[in-house]
Amino acid sequence: MLIDFASLELAVPIVDTALLPPRVKFWIELETSMTRALADANGKLPRINKRSEGEGMLSKWEQAYLNCTADNDAGYIRHILLSNGNVDLMAARSVALKDGTAAKGLAKLGDRPLADLLFDDVGWRRLKPVVALSWGAKQFGRATVWRCGPTPGDQLLVAEFFLEAMLT
Repeated sequence: MLIDFASLELAVPIVDTALLPPRVKFWIELETSMTRALADANGKLPRINKRSEGEGMLSKWEQAYLNCTADNDAGYIRHILLSNGNVDLMAARSVALKDGTAAKGLAKLGDRPLADLLFDDVGWRRLKPVVALSWGAKQFGRATVWRCGPTPGDQLLVAEFFLEAMLT
């Protein structure tokens, strides 16, 4: 499946998740590492394919979740695909304020999974509950904010988008 990563910023939060398919709800409600859960489901770690990384503009909803001001809407953005062989399972967009601690942590990851930062470093905490996302027609994902310190630059918004192969 060809992913247009620019379209991921157009995702919108879903208010009512009651009618979502059970498999979608399972992945939205997952509290552990997505990479590790996909490894458990597929019998091996998914391949991490970093597609792009660097400075860019945050979408309006990303700005809201990171408590940005109009003067502070530039971010550091990382796009990856998680794949099992040649089958893409999930796309992810991780964003942070461009000069903050979270952006520096993202930049140091390289091709390693985000779980190496969020679950292996005891300083990271989930700040807001997981939010279901709608991305295009019948495409879903989830987003949550993580924090490693007291300032807005210490926040990281992680949005994960479930591809068809992940939901079957």
